[in-house]
Amino acid sequence: MEFRAVGGVNVMDLDDAKVAEAGKLIRVKGFKVGCVTSPIGKTKTTDPFEPDIPKLHKMAEFGRTLGTDFIRVFSWYIPKGEAPEKWRKETLDRIKKLTAAAEKERVTLILENEGELYGDTVERCIELIEAVNSPRLALVYDPGNLIVTGPKPFTESYPLARPHIRYFHVKDWSKARKAMVPAGEGDAEWPPILKDLAKTGWSGIIALEPHLEAAGKFSGFSGPDLFRKAHTALTGLMRAAGMEFR
Repeated sequence: MEFRAVGGVNVMDLDDAKVAEAGKLIRVKGFKVGCVTSPIGKTKTTDPFEPDIPKLHKMAEFGRTLGTDFIRVFSWYIPKGEAPEKWRKETLDRIKKLTAAAEKERVTLILENEGELYGDTVERCIELIEAVNSPRLALVYDPGNLIVTGPKPFTESYPLARPHIRYFHVKDWSKARKAMVPAGEGDAEWPPILKDLAKTGWSGIIALEPHLEAAGKFSGFSGPDLFRKAHTALTGLMRAAGMEFR
């Protein structure tokens, strides 16, 4: 499971005691944590960067408590109407500093592609990852997010993304219905992606983030029944692709 919030409180606003308590409950219930899904980098490129470093140290400590070294990060919102290229140097400088801190903490940053950020396309995410060139920075690939930004998730972006993917977020969007849908029912091209992963022997984490009831800029919600529906759809596609999973 991903560690996002406890009792409606975002992971960034939790304290050590609450995370330790949650971690104990997670283990008792038989779960493992795949990632601390921090909101680091979901601020503006014009906002001060300095607070992000202590935030990363805090997330790294939470990760140790929860038994994961994956910390999800983003690439900052660029001002509306401005070319992403204008903010390349600033964004790259920030990612380099975050990665240097991650190296010291021995955690791995997974950078997510998302609309309106510098890394709204896979191309720009990979540009950052390859420029930093560290095993402590990788890609969390979200094909569902690409439907809004334009490139086709499998036929156009996936070949570029594949060498850098350590983690997946699973959601799907139907252009025809203008709604979030279970994986395979929309335009995120999940069936061919999963078939290629099975064919090439990819190993990593595939995490559901279906947002079937509500999807916002900073959060989403499905609820137990819709989450179960999303889980059934995903595991059905994985079995059809011949993937081994647990």
